[in-house]
Amino acid sequence: MKGFTLVEILIVTAIFLIVGTVLAGILVNNTGIYNSQSSLVTSGLNTNDAIHEIENFTRQASSVVSGYPDVSPTYISNSTTLVLKVPAFNALGVIANTYDYVVFTKDNAKTNLLWEYIFPDALSDRSSQNRVLSSILQSVEFIYLDKNDNIVTATSAEKVKTQITVLPGSNVSDKSRSSIIVTNLRNI
Repeated sequence: MKGFTLVEILIVTAIFLIVGTVLAGILVNNTGIYNSQSSLVTSGLNTNDAIHEIENFTRQASSVVSGYPDVSPTYISNSTTLVLKVPAFNALGVIANTYDYVVFTKDNAKTNLLWEYIFPDALSDRSSQNRVLSSILQSVEFIYLDKNDNIVTATSAEKVKTQITVLPGSNVSDKSRSSIIVTNLRNI
């Protein structure tokens, strides 16, 4: 019975090492590509979801208000906070002269968070809500416009221009993603 020689075993071992190294390189490269693409998709979805939610409530709003609550406001409409007055509703439909308030604001302490707060009237069927719209926020800007696209105060706004920029992913080649939308208020 004849076995393998030392040279044959060394050659086979070298071939396995070369093939293993090439396969490991391919796996590492594919993982990097996957992480990069996943980061791009996540940041794109994050901006789209946030901008859609802001657009939806802005279209419903009867006005932008200076702040919420009316007395000693915690939230004040400015370039990083939008306070909307939205008609309240119940099972029978819209409740006359009753409003809910919706606030979109950048967190002051954790500046990468964009919050949505819903403060319903006691008669409203809308649920109270505190939720994070984005946890990778780089910046948010609300610009208040009249019907001719001139910049006005928040309470005079007929349109709201919203720009959201989210942070890039962990990949060095990733770039910030931005979305901009101009939305008319209800009945404008």
